[in-house]
Amino acid sequence: MKKSFLKNTENTVNPFKKRGLYTAVVLCFYFIITCQASGLFSQEKVKLSADHIYCQEDTHNLIASSNVRLIYGDIEVQAQKLCLDTASNHVWGTGNIRIRRGDDEFYSSYLYFDLNEEVVKLKDINIKVVPAEKNEKPLFLSASKLDDTGKMKSGSNGFFTSCSHKSRHYFVWAQYFEYYPDQRLIGYNVFIYNPVLFVPFAFWTPVYFYELGKRRIVWRNPTIGEKKTAGWGWFMQNTIDYDNIDGEDSSLYLDFFEFKKSRIEGNTIIEETNWRPGLGIKHQYKLFDNRGQMYFYQLVPYHNEIPNIKRNWEQSWQFDNNLSLDLKYTNIDAELINSSGRKKVEESVFNVKYDNLGDKYDLSAYSKEDFRQNYKKNSLKLTRSFNGDDLYSFNLVKEDYASSKRKNIRSTLKQSVFLPDDIKMSNDLDFNKEQTASGINDYRLDTSTIFSREIWNNLNVNLVIDHTFDLEAKERSKYDSKNDYLFKQPEFNINYNDKLFAGISLTEKITIARYQEVQYDNGTGKARFFPEPEDFGVEPNTYIFKQSLNKRFSDLPADSSLFLSASYDQYIFKNAGYSLFEGDALYKYNFKVDHTMDLGFFKTSTIFNRGFSPNDEENNNNRSNSPFFRFDSEKRSDTDSFTEVITFYWDSESKYKWQHTGGYNLLTGERNDHSVTLLINPNKIFKFNMTYGINFNGSGFEGAKHKPRIIDIQLAPLENLEFSFNIFHNDNFRNDKGELASIRDSSLKVNFNFGGDQDNRWEIEAYYQYMNYNGQMQTIRANRYELQNYSIIKNDHCRRFQFTYDMNREEIRFKVTVLAFPEDSIGYVKNKEISKIEGVLDDASAERF
Repeated sequence: MKKSFLKNTENTVNPFKKRGLYTAVVLCFYFIITCQASGLFSQEKVKLSADHIYCQEDTHNLIASSNVRLIYGDIEVQAQKLCLDTASNHVWGTGNIRIRRGDDEFYSSYLYFDLNEEVVKLKDINIKVVPAEKNEKPLFLSASKLDDTGKMKSGSNGFFTSCSHKSRHYFVWAQYFEYYPDQRLIGYNVFIYNPVLFVPFAFWTPVYFYELGKRRIVWRNPTIGEKKTAGWGWFMQNTIDYDNIDGEDSSLYLDFFEFKKSRIEGNTIIEETNWRPGLGIKHQYKLFDNRGQMYFYQLVPYHNEIPNIKRNWEQSWQFDNNLSLDLKYTNIDAELINSSGRKKVEESVFNVKYDNLGDKYDLSAYSKEDFRQNYKKNSLKLTRSFNGDDLYSFNLVKEDYASSKRKNIRSTLKQSVFLPDDIKMSNDLDFNKEQTASGINDYRLDTSTIFSREIWNNLNVNLVIDHTFDLEAKERSKYDSKNDYLFKQPEFNINYNDKLFAGISLTEKITIARYQEVQYDNGTGKARFFPEPEDFGVEPNTYIFKQSLNKRFSDLPADSSLFLSASYDQYIFKNAGYSLFEGDALYKYNFKVDHTMDLGFFKTSTIFNRGFSPNDEENNNNRSNSPFFRFDSEKRSDTDSFTEVITFYWDSESKYKWQHTGGYNLLTGERNDHSVTLLINPNKIFKFNMTYGINFNGSGFEGAKHKPRIIDIQLAPLENLEFSFNIFHNDNFRNDKGELASIRDSSLKVNFNFGGDQDNRWEIEAYYQYMNYNGQMQTIRANRYELQNYSIIKNDHCRRFQFTYDMNREEIRFKVTVLAFPEDSIGYVKNKEISKIEGVLDDASAERF
């Protein structure tokens, strides 16, 4: 046995590169021919097994019957009977023949091949294939006859669909087809049937020609629409793909746009209509295995008007395994098609990378100018890393806002150095220059140096030194809050965490620092220093000690657990003119208990929190209160509260549940915010879920504000009928009598599903918003709920039809989707700006700019 009956077609084009109904014809023929029925003629041996094998000496026929199995490479043939003529090298078989290759398999009622002439004949082929992109929706293919002569394959009655229903919802059929490997596919008398609901829709063409060679010419479905901006009219966009490299298409753009212009002659207004072409190209190329792309598109409304142009060039070079370079340039000066307004932008990108086994350099430069927004940006960045550790980086950014006469320059330099004894030193420099319309410049330089070392797995230390230089402070009459900063000169930290006896966790942090704070004073309009420079010595002025202990007890009676946490923080500040222990000091402590319990129908979660910390009473705000001057007076800031979550449930929490969350402040006697959740979900027929809460704001019910009430109801009274209602209601406040005084926000969302199973049903959704025009409605009025948008979806087994309407955008959208190709919908869109028919892959053909 010299040759096999199937030829390897691994080098043919992936049929799923161009998906959708538009290429269904290609898929039909391609899978019939390439996946299962091409001739793999080579010299590999054939393995044959069967329950009965005998040879007829007079005819030189080898006959295998009963559980016949023939294996050649990755191809397996199973049949009840196969005949092999060893003299003429002919093989044939009839009946239910199964052929498998990889994960794909198909059936044929007749198999014949001549190994000498390399001719293969198959009949009644039925194939079920999972697409190469691992789409969950299989494809069903069949053909009455297929002849393979090696150089050319031909067949008849080719049939394709992704619908598994006996009465196909859609299909593509060709009476006769020819396939030339790696060159072209030709279909004759091609018929596409794809009805829209009850409206039949079909397309017929006498000949369909599809290139499969290096030049794959494909005319995509055009995009036809109308742009409603003044001066525009109808348009048609055509995309013709002629090549594909690394999954990216090379395309020609041939568009036609209608432009309208009015002129006055005497007392007569004359409307002029002018059709202008939009021409462009997107070309993918490889230059010595280096990828690139060129893009150009131009649309000229009239000869004397500004043309709409986009230019783009991208190039990547891989010089060797370590060094690469990427370039990109984009220039756009055009009025956008899908929206209003003109765009004029120029952008450049330069990026060179070096990577030698983790030794990396990365240099990039970026430039952008937006002529419409009067904005410029230039940046330069260099990073250096080794084995995942950043060694240094430099970044320079310059921005110019011409419209507001504001300029900003910022540069940063970061460096990391590993010193002996595993000490890491990190240095940061950050320079910022800002120039405003008033002509006042703001120059600022921030510096930071950090030394860090891990002593043990649970002990590490670091030393922080930073400073801020307000370089132009002497030239300005006053400061502002953006130049507030805190000097650390230096700050020394020791961090320790460990597991003690009985599973107690200990965390400690010690900080010894010399701080100086600068803040802008709103009253005087000047900066204040704490401490003052003349009082700022060399000794530390801050000592911070933080300790915390944690312990969890699990597997306690009644399926309960207990978590205990205690922390104690000490802050000691040295004030000018006082000894260390005569200055200010803060002592904070916190104690927390968290207990949970589950009795099978009743659950509780109780959290008790007790804490204390002093603060400055006279300067009681976060911004002006500084720890570096002596407190004028002290007041306690205590926390003493508990939070309780109580849950009653029956059977399980997912069926019947009532849950209440609330709390109480033991110091003030005030209620904390509380919320309630109610769930009733006995079966698949009915589900009710509601959440509601009150914000007491430190007062009683009279001043309480209601949190949004959310009610979600789902009903399924019949197997093929479902309702769902989602109500969101947020009251602004209620008066002393509990009457509604104002509605902040309210909405209603309704879903209605009915029909057959999930593959054959209607889905209707509507969203209503409450319109409270005067803001003082005393009662809710149903007529105030106005429809905002709705959608109607019809699932039709292997397809989906969707209609949506958005009132705010005034947009209508109709879409047809074949589920086997979910990304490639065909439909119609109309809104304020444009109306158009979207074709397959319309994203690439709709907006040229």
